[in-house]
Amino acid sequence: MWSEFYAPSKVSELAVHSRKVGDLRHWLEESFSDTKLSKYRKLLVLTGTAGCGKSTAVKLLAKEMNVDVIEYLNESTYKYSNEDEYGESTSKRFSNFLGKSATYKPLSFDNERSNKQLILVEDLPNVLEYTTREASHDALRGHCLDGRTPNVPIVIIVSDSGVRGTGGNADEMVQTTNRDVVDARTVVPRDILDGPFCTTIHFNPIARTFLKKHLNALLDRHRDDNPYGSFKRPHDEAIDVIIDTASGDIRSAINTLQLASQMALPGSLSTGGHKRKAKPLSKSTRVDMEKTLDVLARREVSLNLFHSLAKVLRNKRHGFDDEDKVCSCEDLPHVSLPEHLEYKRRAPSHVHPTRLYEDIPVDVETYLLFLSHNYPAFNQDCDDAAVVADALSWSDSTSIGYNDSKQLSASVFEYVIRKTLHALPCPSIKRGQKIRKPAFFFAEKERRNGIESIKQNSRLAVTIHGQVDTNAIIVDTLPMLSRIWERE
Repeated sequence: MWSEFYAPSKVSELAVHSRKVGDLRHWLEESFSDTKLSKYRKLLVLTGTAGCGKSTAVKLLAKEMNVDVIEYLNESTYKYSNEDEYGESTSKRFSNFLGKSATYKPLSFDNERSNKQLILVEDLPNVLEYTTREASHDALRGHCLDGRTPNVPIVIIVSDSGVRGTGGNADEMVQTTNRDVVDARTVVPRDILDGPFCTTIHFNPIARTFLKKHLNALLDRHRDDNPYGSFKRPHDEAIDVIIDTASGDIRSAINTLQLASQMALPGSLSTGGHKRKAKPLSKSTRVDMEKTLDVLARREVSLNLFHSLAKVLRNKRHGFDDEDKVCSCEDLPHVSLPEHLEYKRRAPSHVHPTRLYEDIPVDVETYLLFLSHNYPAFNQDCDDAAVVADALSWSDSTSIGYNDSKQLSASVFEYVIRKTLHALPCPSIKRGQKIRKPAFFFAEKERRNGIESIKQNSRLAVTIHGQVDTNAIIVDTLPMLSRIWERE
């Protein structure tokens, strides 16, 4: 596979943004330094979508810094499996692996080889199971609180995951504790994740420009390595479609490109693979090419949240060019409406609500929350905004229990999206609007910080188990303290 054969061999070949690589390099340098900061560089959590270069960046930086990478494999054939540990549970093996990797140094018969080592955990234990999760949390907590020197840092790779339309994949967008989704708060205990020993770095999906540059460079490299091979260079427009399908996943883009270059894709250049300026594809050829790539690269694509919101709020329709000017559109189907409904006529939309539901990266409730925060800026008048508000209010009234039913959740989503698309103006109003994160999440963050502050600072209302009764403090103690402070 090209994704393995042409894998980057040095940091400069990565398609990851240089700022993210710099943040990762800075953390690794501090963890292996002789400064006081090294004892706080115990755990690094790398989050992001699959295929955005998290583990590759760690391995290449470790190679450049002469650090041995000890990778945990969630099976019985890892480094210490030949000892008397047969039959142990996964959580026990994980705890023993961390303890032995941090204690024993690798044998070195080379004077130039460094004894620095790093633990990489990408194949996670089953943290969705309660017993395994608690045991894994105890193992990570024990490693972080251990004061041994030199430091052996742990890097945990957490790829965003979730069920389309029923589960989110971003930590900060989960309104409640959803144990059906593997995220940083599920893998790492809360006291360690929010403490001084843990650092979190989020990798964004690979940018479109970086992807296109990397794919073209890979095609040139393959052409030079196989000058007489059966190689058909895909058309530039086909590469653009591959990039759109990949949604920032460079591994998926490379695999699709490999398959596309080994078949007679419509519009491919068959001149020995040498790149030349290609003419734009005709409409029929482009349609055939898109159909072929749709079958070739069919996978569960997750749109970026703000991208999916922009598709709805921009409300692009057939019959308008890129500058939102009306153009001739003879191929569009014409649906006759009665005279009393003629005012409801709209040109066909570019947005397919059913397909959008399958591609959104968060749950329906979170998506509609973002939509309710951003739609007023894209409306033309109050009447249109009232239509969208009415649809969102109806979705709120049916929100109790609809997240438990996939069919009902899809119906609610499609109803709101179709009402929104019908109410928004076309061409869309351009006032320099920006899609922003709802204030709900900032208020929720302040609420969580306040509760954590109460738990840490309060010494009153202690229960039998020794834990602070947070509800009693909020209801009884804080109102009384606020009255005392007001009088003072």
